[in-house]
Amino acid sequence: MIDATVMAGLRLDAASGALSEGDADRALAEAEQLLYRTPDDIDALVVVGRAAVRTGDGAMAAAALRRVLDARPELGECWALLSLALLLEADPEGAVEAAERATVTSPEAPLGWHHLAVALERAGRAAEAIGAALRAEALDPKTFARPVSWSDEEWTRALSAARGGLTPLVREFYRDVPLRWASFPDVGLLRSSSPPLSPFIDALALPPTPGRASPAAVVLYRDNLARPSCSLAELSLRLELALQRRALEVIDAREDEA
Repeated sequence: MIDATVMAGLRLDAASGALSEGDADRALAEAEQLLYRTPDDIDALVVVGRAAVRTGDGAMAAAALRRVLDARPELGECWALLSLALLLEADPEGAVEAAERATVTSPEAPLGWHHLAVALERAGRAAEAIGAALRAEALDPKTFARPVSWSDEEWTRALSAARGGLTPLVREFYRDVPLRWASFPDVGLLRSSSPPLSPFIDALALPPTPGRASPAAVVLYRDNLARPSCSLAELSLRLELALQRRALEVIDAREDEA
């Protein structure tokens, strides 16, 4: 019979390996098997937190990471991950608090400063967000380079190029659907769904107004589309993919209802 400690190590290795390979669902399954036998295993809880963030489950991630931090409050990376989990839960103020703990605990780790910048921005504290973003960029300029600030004219050009790449079906869809720009999704809008919508969505189709079958508009979120930093050609491709996805979601939903 395999020793329980050896088995736990094998489970943890399997969970960590799955996460490294990008298989968050398998990582969760392996970690949860380990937690069934050892509910307070810190390493397994960290894997759950990381994997749940990747799947967009902010509630699961936050629950696991809070248990970790209750026992190990010195883990700066886990505070940074908790900040991201709270953003996924449409709680920017809570995300700011967690990211601030990350920067105090690990001041030389750029991830905490990056998450603090994002959380401050989403909490409406733009001036403070710039300072945190600059600190993240100074610590790791390759990974956390600030996105290019495109002009309105450049956004218009990128959108025009994106429209040209749409399939005929999608191009026809947008004949009847106006496009709007916004910086990033409003917190109230995110919270209107259960679970909350992702704060990192690139576009969103607004519900139809009375008497219309088509969405009232499709909103394009500039700050999300522009990240990570990219060229104008890459920005155009992101816009094309966002427009294509949102249109096909609506079209598919109509066919399911028919």
